[in-house]
Amino acid sequence: MAIEQDKLGLEVYKIIAAREYGYNLTMYDTEGEATTTPLKAKWIYIKPVNFMLQLPDPEKQERPEVYFWKQKGEYDEVVEELINRIRTVTQSFGVGLTVNDFERENTPKSFAKLVQRHNEEKELNEGVEMINESMSGSSTRSYYVLENARLVVMHGKRINEEVHGARSRNIKEIFVESNGERFRYPTTYLHGAQTMCRHINEGGEWGDRMGVIIRESGKEIRLLRSLNESLSLGKKATSYISEIKTDMKKGRGPRGYKALKEKYSTLPKIALETIEQRSSALSGISGLMESPELSEAYKVLAKRELREDKLNEKLFTDVIQQRAGVDPRSARMVSRALTKGNIGFRQPMQAMDCGPDIKQRVLLYASKMAEAVNNDLLAIALSEIAQCPDVSPQDAKFVMAIHKVAGLNRPQQVEPEIQQLMDWIEKFE
Repeated sequence: MAIEQDKLGLEVYKIIAAREYGYNLTMYDTEGEATTTPLKAKWIYIKPVNFMLQLPDPEKQERPEVYFWKQKGEYDEVVEELINRIRTVTQSFGVGLTVNDFERENTPKSFAKLVQRHNEEKELNEGVEMINESMSGSSTRSYYVLENARLVVMHGKRINEEVHGARSRNIKEIFVESNGERFRYPTTYLHGAQTMCRHINEGGEWGDRMGVIIRESGKEIRLLRSLNESLSLGKKATSYISEIKTDMKKGRGPRGYKALKEKYSTLPKIALETIEQRSSALSGISGLMESPELSEAYKVLAKRELREDKLNEKLFTDVIQQRAGVDPRSARMVSRALTKGNIGFRQPMQAMDCGPDIKQRVLLYASKMAEAVNNDLLAIALSEIAQCPDVSPQDAKFVMAIHKVAGLNRPQQVEPEIQQLMDWIEKFE
């Protein structure tokens, strides 16, 4: 079947590379690397008509499909003829063709995100060499066995032991078994499943707080990645994804699990109402059509943002107390309102012309937000920071927190100037 799909790619390439269309083609293989060989192509980027084409993955045998993307409204007799020719070829190989529209112009950057998403999904499903070496079993099942629990991995394709990493591929379902009970893991994310197995082995429960966090790991990665593609959240989303994946990798071993358990036990609890409020704000400014999956993605992002802010609550309290010269109780009340996003603004934040100097940029942001924020203590603290000759990373983080709340009134797109400030702050953490 894999050879036939390679031939399919070549036949499709012949159609879109025909001189009569005059298209410029850029091809990428399954690893996201550029290639000039049609037999190795997985993705084909077509200009100047702004089309993309995804060929079936030879590793996946269920319901092979060719996907063709075009910009919405881009349809005429030539495009119709092209699609019909491609469909005729795909049908001759027993493969379907799905045509999708882009809502906005596709660019090499957005195409790169699709390639990145494909690679990350491959990583989620394949796992790592460590997992594969620790698994054994039959031609259709693999087992990962600990003292008090084990994973049962069902494969959708017979395992070829001669293929490296075969037991971590073509996963259909994963189950966790312990003490006569069996639980179906909700995704095929092996790192998360193995960490769940470790959690049960160490006396944890499927439905306790840590168990829920582990179970949701694969789903959260998928939702954050999807949201990032739509809203261009920059390092914010990728850092959250990286954190989840790192946690699940470390949690598989006894020492890593112990550290992960300690970390999760100290995570602040965020009220569901607060998560809903932040999620609604994110949804309202996104400009995207609402869907159940997007709603779930907003909640994941909101929960992680709020948790991150909650961990900085003491820092914000200290900055307010020092800069505004108030008592700890008053500073703490304002800090809590800030971490929840419950602060208003007299006027919307305007775009600012920022210079290259990071610290000067913090001073400018502080000055502008001091005029806009509808909270006397925050306005005083921001004014003091704006007049400070040498701002600290703590001051900058405080300013950025207020800027983020202000940003809930406009699209959540990470501007280069903001990203540079965030990178500067991270150097001190």
